[in-house]
Amino acid sequence: MATLQTLNFDNSFARLASCLFTPVKPQALAQPFFIHANRQVAKLLELDYSEEELVRYFSGADPLP
Repeated sequence: MATLQTLNFDNSFARLASCLFTPVKPQALAQPFFIHANRQVAKLLELDYSEEELVRYFSGADPLP
């Protein structure tokens, strides 16, 4: 199983011309909480994750790998 750190992800938006975006540091939410993840999609991607890990990444507390 893959993890978020080893997931083969190509951030093609990062290769756009610099005039099309402004890079910013994420700002963590004060009290983030988990709502939902599609476990079937995670299984299709062979992605092993924890809900705590997703909350940290997608709330801005930790940058995506």
